[in-house]
Amino acid sequence: FVAYSEGIKIQWFLLFFTLCLAACITLGTNLLNDVYDAQRGADRSKGVGFLKVITSGIIAQRQLHILGFAFLGCAFLFAIPLAIHGGVTLFFFMVLSILCGYCYTAGPYPI
Repeated sequence: FVAYSEGIKIQWFLLFFTLCLAACITLGTNLLNDVYDAQRGADRSKGVGFLKVITSGIIAQRQLHILGFAFLGCAFLFAIPLAIHGGVTLFFFMVLSILCGYCYTAGPYPI
């Protein structure tokens, strides 16, 4: 919005892919967070806060796991046109963001 207000031409194609990339990283991270929290026993079905879909039995853990990775895979696909336009360095940081989304609660040393 700042660039637009300054009269800079917006490249809507790149903006679309950027928003989709960010949304997919966020969705994939949150879904995998639910999976790995359930595996570690951090989520309880009758805990305080939002409904935990795995521990309450609404969605199977495997389905949510696949969906989380699907969103991170889509994020990678949305990063490709941005990398073509922005270069290898930008692509490196986008892939790093996707990996950090996974590592947020996954792996032996969650963030």
